[in-house]
Amino acid sequence: MLSKKFTYILIVTSFLISVLFTNYYLSKHDKYELSSDNYENHSMIKGDILKFWIEADIIKNQIENGKSLFGAGGEFRNQILISRSIAIYSSLTNYNLYNNETGKISIEKGKKLYFIIQAILYYLSLVFFYKQIVKMYPINNCFFIICFLALEPTLLTFHSSFWTESFFFTLQIFSLTLIFKSSRKIFFNLFLGICLGLLLLQRTISIYYFLIVIFYYLFLFKKKSLKPILFLLIGYALIIMFIGLQNQKRIGIFYVMPKQSMVGFYDYMLPFVISNKEKISLSESKDKLKNQAEEWVNTNNLSRNSEKDLRKIYKYKQKKAFEIMMDEPKITFFHVMKKLSHFLILDPLSHVHYFYRFEYKGSPEKRYYKSETQQNLIPYRIIYTLLIYLVTFFGLIFLFKRRDKNTIFILSISIMYFILASGWIGNTRYFSPCLIYLSIFFGNGMGVLCSKKKTI
Repeated sequence: MLSKKFTYILIVTSFLISVLFTNYYLSKHDKYELSSDNYENHSMIKGDILKFWIEADIIKNQIENGKSLFGAGGEFRNQILISRSIAIYSSLTNYNLYNNETGKISIEKGKKLYFIIQAILYYLSLVFFYKQIVKMYPINNCFFIICFLALEPTLLTFHSSFWTESFFFTLQIFSLTLIFKSSRKIFFNLFLGICLGLLLLQRTISIYYFLIVIFYYLFLFKKKSLKPILFLLIGYALIIMFIGLQNQKRIGIFYVMPKQSMVGFYDYMLPFVISNKEKISLSESKDKLKNQAEEWVNTNNLSRNSEKDLRKIYKYKQKKAFEIMMDEPKITFFHVMKKLSHFLILDPLSHVHYFYRFEYKGSPEKRYYKSETQQNLIPYRIIYTLLIYLVTFFGLIFLFKRRDKNTIFILSISIMYFILASGWIGNTRYFSPCLIYLSIFFGNGMGVLCSKKKTI
């Protein structure tokens, strides 16, 4: 039997491994690269990360000029916390996000401490989580759960990046620990509601995850669920109201729905539906949707320079997307299934390791997706995925035999939530939150397999 001390040593060792990854990536990729389209990109800060970085610099300057942390910044497009965490870090450490002389992203050692801090928070959350699960499962199984969370490559490498995932994983683990504790106490559920609100601020995809916890409370507490649900909603509403009131103060409109949640289907689903329906190319489909939107904007005398008008445009796109998808259920369904088949295959290296190594834009042959490297890795990814799912299956059987219906329920509906919320996009990075919940099945499955091996 493995002792608790051994698991704590694993957590510390995993943190040190994370630091080694950070040192490696910074030594290799904290630099500018000239893309094949003759555009200079920082190897680590490009794409969505560059947007966070630019916003962080704006927020930092606005705070220094007297604005509040959440009053600073602009439109609520997607993630709120990531750009603010970078801005706070920059202010506290005097790390300049941009070089004043060149105007480029600073190539300094300041990035390292940021990565280490987010890794420390993550591995501390594992300590908190371990103290809870060790009350629920055999100690050997708990070791394997923590081992998966600490060292699985997808999770591990995100701590050496400016993606939103690392801190989101920390919040997930912290929230899941509280859900496992499950109390009807007032302050406990107020706090849990606030944690679920922070999940929204870090990743907009979790905007409706509070409903999953409500369903779980109804399943767990049944007729006694009213009080804990009420105070959980109050805690969550505190975050929602805070967002809405900041927007009200900033532009005179109370809103909490981020842009990403409103236009996602229009931007990422509708072009494929139109393309298949009208037998036109994807680029033609995108142009058609763009022209239709512009025509609607001009007809209604709206301006894209007005955030109030932008909210009307987003509502138009949201409504249009649902109308067309409802009119074309077959095309929509088969497109979603195709994306899901890609989404569910684990991809532990592409979102950090190969993201740094390959161009973000430029000529297609210089990008990771559809590159020879990516194609060669597909068989290995499939084997890796099947092994993870196989062990996970044994863990599911183990929990069924223990009649641990509460855990099975919350983990299953949590996984389904993130699959339904983002699986239709097909981006394997969006599957990573599911790994937090799969870890319980995986760890128990490893425990079962190891115990069987001993009896042979």
